[in-house]
Parts: sequence; C-alpha cells; structure tokens
Amino acid sequence: MASKKRRKQQPEPAVQRTRITPYTTKSGLQIGIAYQPPLQDNMTADSERLQRALIGPGIRPISLPLTETIYTLGATATAVLAASFLVS
Repeated sequence: MASKKRRKQQPEPAVQRTRITPYTTKSGLQIGIAYQPPLQDNMTADSERLQRALIGPGIRPISLPLTETIYTLGATATAVLAASFLVS
C-alpha cells in the first residue's frame, strides 16, 4: 500500500466582513441609515437618441481675431455711452 502523506492544514485566509448598512456604533449612532444604492440606468437605444436630441449640441464659444475683438468692444462701448447720454 502506498503511504499517504498528510498535509499540514493551512489556516484559512482572513475573511473580510462586510457590514450591511445601517451600521450601529457602540454609542448608538447609526451610520448609513439613509443610504440608497445607486440606481441602474436601463436606457434603451431609442431613449438615448431622444435624450441626445433634447440636449442638443454644445454651444461653441465665438473666437474672433484680436482686431475684430477690439473693434467689437469699442463699438459696444460707444453704443452704451451714446444710449446713456440719450437717456439722461
């Protein structure tokens, strides 16, 4: 008969305990009592397309060359000054 070698029993790895909310501390404080797991989004392709259409493309900022920017600011300032003189 073949002799069987006995293996040493290895200790089981430490099992990490997960605490289910709410967790009550020694002082009676309940942690996580208002916790709600995140909602699953179950969007269909059709609802995603509708949402994309409602949100629409983003607004791109206007970029003008420096000379046009200075001209636009000057014209705006002139119009504001002229309107303030007309009102008073």
